[in-house]
Amino acid sequence: MELTDIIKEENLVLQKSKLLTDNVMHYCPGCTHGVVHKLIAEVIEELNIQDQTIGVSPVGCSVFAYNYIDIDWAEAAHGRAPAVATAISRLHPEKYVFTYQGDGDLASIGCAEIMHACNRGENIVVVFINNAIYGMTGGQMAPTTLLGQVTSTTPYGRDAKLNGFPMKITELLVYPLVLILFALSIYLIPQWNASMLYELPTAGGFITTLWLTIPVLVFSFNHSPAISSFTLSQQREYKDFDKTEYHIGHTEKGTSTVLLFFVMFFVFSCVLTLTPAELLEAKAQNISILSYLANKFDNPYISYFAPLVAFLAITSSFFGHYLGAREGLEGLYLKMKGESVNRKKLNYGTAVFFLFTLWGVAIINPSILGLIESLGGPIIAMILFIMPMYAIRNVPAMKRYQGRFSNVFVTVMGLIAISAVVYGLL
Repeated sequence: MELTDIIKEENLVLQKSKLLTDNVMHYCPGCTHGVVHKLIAEVIEELNIQDQTIGVSPVGCSVFAYNYIDIDWAEAAHGRAPAVATAISRLHPEKYVFTYQGDGDLASIGCAEIMHACNRGENIVVVFINNAIYGMTGGQMAPTTLLGQVTSTTPYGRDAKLNGFPMKITELLVYPLVLILFALSIYLIPQWNASMLYELPTAGGFITTLWLTIPVLVFSFNHSPAISSFTLSQQREYKDFDKTEYHIGHTEKGTSTVLLFFVMFFVFSCVLTLTPAELLEAKAQNISILSYLANKFDNPYISYFAPLVAFLAITSSFFGHYLGAREGLEGLYLKMKGESVNRKKLNYGTAVFFLFTLWGVAIINPSILGLIESLGGPIIAMILFIMPMYAIRNVPAMKRYQGRFSNVFVTVMGLIAISAVVYGLL
């Protein structure tokens, strides 16, 4: 067989995106800008929105991005890409507008622009390339440079005492989500009604409802998938076990308190705004409360913020759960097959597995609350409540945690959460 017999249209598996030009890129060898350009071009081409897409490239390595992706581009001053993108998006709401920014541009001179754009909930996409240095000007320390990282201006590594701590931009973007939830909670107060209070259940019905709600609460406030990665990062930072444990506990208490206050205030505000019949209708339609409120009040603010809240909440939850689930699946596979497994192939395999699994769930569109009540909550309760208590009693390294009242509380709540699914099956 000749080579020409293989190179045929019907045998084509992959080809360069038509949106990528033939210009030689100016990026340094090994830089991943080329990979990101490829992904952006492929997404735009796949969605067939070439004529409706506008990119904004500011000062930095990406300033010549218009030479490589054949779409409409606008240049922006250093750090001002979100502001320029805001103007374009508002003038042309039918267009798909995105910015392409490095960490020096977004996290340094443009920090105010990105924070205010997120706070306003602008309808733009921001592609954030964070290599933790000023790559274009010689590799100087950037706001996102990690502690201990060597740069041309920190030859002995970034020192917090001299250079301050890195700015965690992606974490800062959580604050707009919290503020939006709080603002919506306050906004709904004039719409509160007492209809929910007129349908108080009997004492037995209330206890049963509370009992069946516990698995949902366990699932809602669960952040265990991110604990492993968080613990490892804290361990790398503090080295000492006692210091690591102290800082982890301190952070957990603070975040749990903030989460409980803002989330529960939002929940109560939504519940008091709707009637029992409307809550049942929202559940039957399998839509979020914010989507239902937007349809009910026909309010542009809720319509604007509802997708943003959903996007931020789903994205943050997805990455946390995905990392945890992926780590667990790979751990089980390595346990069975041994450490000689090709890790690259394993990473690809788990990614493909989750891709098709999530794709299938999205197509089926099952009842979210039903899954949580019958499956998610009890399983999480078993992993988070019962298994740690078993380990404390039987694993020598965990015996230091014995004799605490919290152990009794955790065990009881775990058993209650698991018993709820048994009741549901019966």
